[in-house]
Amino acid sequence: MVRRVMRNHCKLTLPYKNSLTNEAASVGVTMVLLCLLTLSLLVQSAIQESRERRNERKAFRQIAQTFFARTLAPINVLKLRLLEYDRCPHKDNSPYGLGKFRLRVTCPNPDPSYCGLYGTRRDGSEVMVVECQFAAELTHRGKEIAALCYQNTTTGGRGSRG
Repeated sequence: MVRRVMRNHCKLTLPYKNSLTNEAASVGVTMVLLCLLTLSLLVQSAIQESRERRNERKAFRQIAQTFFARTLAPINVLKLRLLEYDRCPHKDNSPYGLGKFRLRVTCPNPDPSYCGLYGTRRDGSEVMVVECQFAAELTHRGKEIAALCYQNTTTGGRGSRG
C-alpha cells in the first residue's frame, strides 16, 4: 500500500490484488456457488419428484386397466384414457390414488343391453364411451377401493363404429 500526499489531497493506492479484494471476491464466488448448488438441488429434487409422480401415475393407470378388464367383463375395453389423477395421503395406511377415466368399449353380443350398455346399432360393431371414477391404494398390490362407471348417452356418450 502506497500513500502519497498531493497538495491538500491524500491518495491511497492499493495494489491490484490485495487481501481485502481477494476476500470480497472469494465471498462473492462462494455465494454464487452456494446459490447454484441450492438451485441445482432444487431442480434435481423437482425432476426426481416429477419422475416418481409420472411412474406412480402409470402404475395407477395399469391397476385401473386390469381392474376394468376383469370387472366389466363381458364388456371389451378397447382403450382406457386417464383424464384426471390425484394422489391422496392417508394418516394410517398407504396413500391412494383417485382417477377419472374414459373407456371406449364394445359388447360381444349384438345387443349392447346384454352388457348393460345403451346402443343404437344392434349389430355388435358399435363402440361406446363409458366414464369411470376409480380409487386404489398406491402400493405394489394396488388394492382397489372403489369404482363407479356410467355411460353418458345425452352428450355423445355413444362412440363410433369400431
